[in-house]
Amino acid sequence: MYAQLSADASLVAGREAVLSRNYSKAVSILRTATEQYPQDARLKLELGRAYLYRGNFHQAEEIFRSLLAADAGNRDAKLELAHALRHQGKLRQADELYRELLASDPRDEPAAIGLANNLIRENQLTEAARVLDAALAVHPNSLRLQEYSDRLQKGEMNLREVDEELAFDEYREGPEHVETAEATGEYVSDSSGNRIWASRQALGARITPRLRTYLRTEERLFHGPAEPDQLVFTVGDELRAQLNEKLKLVGGGGAVRFDDGSLAGIYRAGLEVQPARRLLLAASYQRNPVYPDGEAAEFRIMARGVETSLQWQPGEWNVNAGWARQDYSDNNSSNRGSAEVVRNFRMQKFSWQAGYRFLGSAFQKDTEHGYFSPELYRGHFAVLGTQWRASKHFRADWIGRVGAESLRADRPYHTAWEVSALGELRLGNWEIVPRYAYYHLVQSSGAFRANVGTLTVRYHF
Repeated sequence: MYAQLSADASLVAGREAVLSRNYSKAVSILRTATEQYPQDARLKLELGRAYLYRGNFHQAEEIFRSLLAADAGNRDAKLELAHALRHQGKLRQADELYRELLASDPRDEPAAIGLANNLIRENQLTEAARVLDAALAVHPNSLRLQEYSDRLQKGEMNLREVDEELAFDEYREGPEHVETAEATGEYVSDSSGNRIWASRQALGARITPRLRTYLRTEERLFHGPAEPDQLVFTVGDELRAQLNEKLKLVGGGGAVRFDDGSLAGIYRAGLEVQPARRLLLAASYQRNPVYPDGEAAEFRIMARGVETSLQWQPGEWNVNAGWARQDYSDNNSSNRGSAEVVRNFRMQKFSWQAGYRFLGSAFQKDTEHGYFSPELYRGHFAVLGTQWRASKHFRADWIGRVGAESLRADRPYHTAWEVSALGELRLGNWEIVPRYAYYHLVQSSGAFRANVGTLTVRYHF
């Protein structure tokens, strides 16, 4: 069947099979084509890649070496040979090839990523950091280089724990496939007598290398001291398009079904901009339900408006800020703002953080519809936290915030605080994340104390 194809048609068919992850079909097509057109280097290169993606590293190595024997300047063959050697554990040989490529062209980003990956596996972390810094100097907006560099600085990579999830993604374009699936259970109890049981599900998939989709569902059961129980179901899908290294578009929609059977639409359209390394700006317009308790769910409150955020990580500092303006379906409106500045102090297995957090909000009126709507709220908190990375499989985070809050412009401040603990267990492709938090400050439901427990189970495909 494949023998009747021209060289160009075979090349297209082989690449399409690779993109659909049918590597055996790709090998069959391209092997037949190379027998028919033995002088076509393009077909041999694609056949080697198909072998590489299928896990036949030795066959891939032989093909790439034959291409280099015929043309020592074949950059693609040298790069793919380095990948094949790396996956066979021949790191030193692969290092030499990556360095040759970078010596020929310092802007060769895949070669820099491959070399950094190897150096990390060889526990040459200082040299890996130097390679990444040099690559970022010529590719300052590369998301992959930034992620490698950031994780290396945070101590999330070492000899035993290497970020393999970027390895093949950098060198091949995959088709739509599920990347993550997760399920979360949550229980909330507060001092007003509210009890909430929630379950959330999420599925993330890549449609193209620059387009991803996220499907999310949520079920919430509200039990209050006086109101009847309320069951609310929400479903939505979001698309995220990476237009270039600095710009990302976000858009999606869905619906929420309230306990009485009524439906309301939800949507979000936004823009994310990364003007510089470690700086992310975002803005969106969205419509969402507001149901911190059963009373708000019974009133079927919806809010729409603008949200903006800033995330900046200069050195060991983390700066986060946000502002939102929302209009509510009960003719109320609000302005909300937040800011947090934290300094990180890192050691081998422990890291500490200390800083300051501000929260503020102002509502047009207090509707008493089940959600906290003060005329003016202000909160100032000191932040202290620690992270313990016990091993490549487990880490634990603790964070506390203590300070004071005021619920009205004419009222004095009173003490407020919160503590939370989180664990993350990684077993192969699985992640299990339990979290507990206690709040001794005003909640979105208007309660002044709350206990929140969550458990998330996530699987990476």
